[in-house]
Parts: sequence; C-alpha cells; structure tokens
Amino acid sequence: FVQLFSSYPGIWVPGLILLVVLLCATLGSLLAWSNAAIDILRTSAVVLSKEVANDISHQFDIDLAPLYTLRNYVKQLPEFNNLARTVGNEGEPGAAPVAQGIVGYRNFTGMIGEGVTNLFNQIAAELRSSDGSGRSSNVVMTLQLLPKGVVTLVYPLKETKTLANGNVVAQDNTGAIGLDLINHPDRKANAEQVVRSDGPVVSGPQILIQQAVKALIINLPVNIPGESIPVQGEDYACWGFVTGLINWEQFLEEAGIYTRFKNAGMLFSLSKRELEEQPDGTFTEKVTKLAQSKEMETLGTRLPDDQMTISVTTVNDEWELAFGYENGFTVAWLGWTILLSVSASLAFSFLFMYALVNREHQLLLYRMMPRSAIAKIQRGEHVCEKYDQVTIFFSDIIGFTSMVEEMTPIQVMSMLNQLYTIFDALVEK
Repeated sequence: FVQLFSSYPGIWVPGLILLVVLLCATLGSLLAWSNAAIDILRTSAVVLSKEVANDISHQFDIDLAPLYTLRNYVKQLPEFNNLARTVGNEGEPGAAPVAQGIVGYRNFTGMIGEGVTNLFNQIAAELRSSDGSGRSSNVVMTLQLLPKGVVTLVYPLKETKTLANGNVVAQDNTGAIGLDLINHPDRKANAEQVVRSDGPVVSGPQILIQQAVKALIINLPVNIPGESIPVQGEDYACWGFVTGLINWEQFLEEAGIYTRFKNAGMLFSLSKRELEEQPDGTFTEKVTKLAQSKEMETLGTRLPDDQMTISVTTVNDEWELAFGYENGFTVAWLGWTILLSVSASLAFSFLFMYALVNREHQLLLYRMMPRSAIAKIQRGEHVCEKYDQVTIFFSDIIGFTSMVEEMTPIQVMSMLNQLYTIFDALVEK
C-alpha cells in the first residue's frame, strides 16, 4: 500500500476527505444515540427514585394509622382519658412520684388498674397486627400510651419474633415503664417539641437500648381540653401522646428501597438534614445518613455530576434521596462502537483509495493495449492473435536520448502516448 500510494500522492486527498466525512457522520450519530440513551437512563432513574420516595411517604401513612386510631381511643375511652390525672405532672399533688435514685423516671406502682392494662393490650394487639390494608405488618414494634409524657402502658412488654427474612427480633420494654420524657435530660427537648406540635413528630432512626435494634420513634400528641403540660413556663392543652416504635430495617424492606435500586443497577443514599442547637444558642445543620448502598459512599467523589437528588416528604420534615449508577450515567457500548466506527472508516477510506489507483492502472492499460488482450491477461490466458496481413511501421525519434534525459518517466510515457495516438489515428484513415 505504501509503495502504491507513494507513486500517486494525489490519491490521499480524496481518501482523507472521505475519511473525515465518514468519521463525522458515524461519530456524530454515535454521540447523538449515546446522549439519547443517557437521557433515557436519567429519566428512568428519576422515575424510579420518585416512586421509591412516594412509597416511603406512603409507608409513613400506613404506620401512622394505628397511632391515629389509638389517639381516638384515648379521647373517647374514660379508662385512658383518666390516666393523665393518675400520672399527673411532676410535682403536682397526687401525681405519681419521682422514682428514687433514677433521673427522669416516675413510680406509679399499683396506680394503674389491671383492667386498663388488659384493655390497652387488646386494642394495641389488634392495631399492631395489621397495617390497615389487611396485610400482616412487622414494622410497628410497639405501641405506647404516655399521659403527661410518661411511658405508662406498652404493648408488647416482652416479645421474640421471627420476621419473614429470617431475622429474629427480641424486645423487652419493661425498663421503659415510668420513663418521664418531659423531665428526662436526654429526651426533654424532643418531648417538648411534641407537646407544642399539632401533628406527629418523628425522631431517629436510633438504636433502642431495650431492643438493641434501630427504630424510628413517632410521637403523636393528644390534645384534650382541660388537660395541660407545662413547657418552659407555658401551659399547653395536651393530655400527653401516643407513641409507635418503627423497626427501621423492616420499614425500608416494606418500602423496597434496597431491592428496587439493586434490581435497576443503581446506588442510593437516604439522608436527612436538621438544625441542631449548640451550647451558645446558635444552630448548625446536621446531616444524618439513614440508609445507603455500600458503593454510594464513593460515587459523589468519583462522579459528582452523575449523582442526582430528590426530596422525600415525611411526617414532619423532608429527607433527601440521592441516586445514580456505579459507573455514572454512561452507556457501555459507546467505547467499542467508536473504535469499530473509526476502524471501519479507515478501512473503507483505504479501499476507496486503492480502487482509485486500480482505476488509474486500468485506464493506462487501456491506452497501451486492446481491451480484449487485457481481459485475457486478467484471466491468466496467453495473448497471441493471428493476422494474415500486417504492416509494420518503424520510426525513430531524432534526439530522443537527449530529450528524455530532461524528462521524468511519467512525462516520457505521456509524450510517447500522445505521439502514438496520432500514429493510430493516421493508420485508421
């Protein structure tokens, strides 16, 4: 090829033009298809993530249903309504006394009747056995009544349960009885937020000491006229609150977050942002990772532009759901198709130039020999034709030797071709 094309340097021009045209056309098409495929990937990722976010919000609605029902029972049943007077605010006459030697606990031994306890256990067991859609639910671990913010009734007190995934959850809630959230130094701030609130307040997920599992704590205030809880010198018309402990891992499994992202070949990270008060009275933003894929930790560092984020609406705040693909928003076929496209363009361009050179050779042969003779040579046959009468023309070009010394071989051939073409025309006459 090198020797052939070096004899015809002008042949490179059309070959390069064709190569550029082919590369522009094929690479442009590949990049357009790649961008379209990436747009589809992004759209699919956003659609899936929004579906997961909606399912998380829906899962909250499902798990809140027992708490709203339990709150209605508290408002309607005098057995539960009167618990606020039995427990009382700390320091009030007739209120359950502070437990000796234990900070943030009250002692109401013998103050809660067995009938009230049995009634609560019956109602709580029924509420906890179903999520409101008829399906058995393992998400709600415990239901609690907290008149005046004190843990008074808990269902179940003790339980060992095997979940559908084979995990065994054992819980012992006896140590929570008497916990006064309003006056406990570690629980006071959250409890006061619940008293001031008109709706549910979610905290966590956090490790529960009594169950040694991670759980969300959902507190729903019970506002009843005539009842009050003092918070920082101001009375709020609040009976107390009902509380549900939500198994966090089971909550995520019910929402299907791990399975759905994994099946789609995606990574995710679920986090929440909240303001945390500092000792000097200022607030700083705290970001807590709630759940994430293992490989998601490095995605934001490796491919920051290939990580997208949407909001997840929860009970009393918004969480963030970040998502992406392990290798970013790319298409696997782009690299090898570009290589194939470049190789094919190069090969086609060289074949095109080779065809042009062959065509030049063919034209030259047609000028030197009859077409019938060329056809026989190409077929590998001997060229030998018989003529009965022939005329032989001998000619001598005067000064030919000195003339050709100053000409290139191509010029010599061209001059001889023109000369003998004239001779041929004279012979035809």
